[in-house]
Amino acid sequence: ALLAALETEGPASGICAFTEEVVVSNGTTELAFRDPMSFQLARSLVVSDPLAAGGLGELACANGQLWASIGGSTRMARIDIVTGEVIASVDLSDVGPSAADLASGSSTISGLAHRPATDTFFVAGDGWDTVVEVRLVNAG
Repeated sequence: ALLAALETEGPASGICAFTEEVVVSNGTTELAFRDPMSFQLARSLVVSDPLAAGGLGELACANGQLWASIGGSTRMARIDIVTGEVIASVDLSDVGPSAADLASGSSTISGLAHRPATDTFFVAGDGWDTVVEVRLVNAG
């Protein structure tokens, strides 16, 4: 129901929630922060870092941090939810896609989810054979 309500205002690429706000990406560098009860737009944030120029896709809210997949790539980035700055980034090209997929440029992250019980992320991608579980260490 949440995605259906948001789709009326345009496509949603990714969505995750903190206690007091729902974060939605639309494939650009802009993030929408919404009230979790009314879904009204509370604020917008543009991520101006050059790393995010390909747009933001899947989102994961984890331990008070916002992670986003970077469009057209195998990278995910941790974004400061106040400034829009990319604080850290991780290239996952070694964990999922095949060399042929990377060579053809067809491998991108298409799924991202945080697993609180183990503080890991499940990551899926176009052209990946499996969903992988990764633990980020020293990611900023």
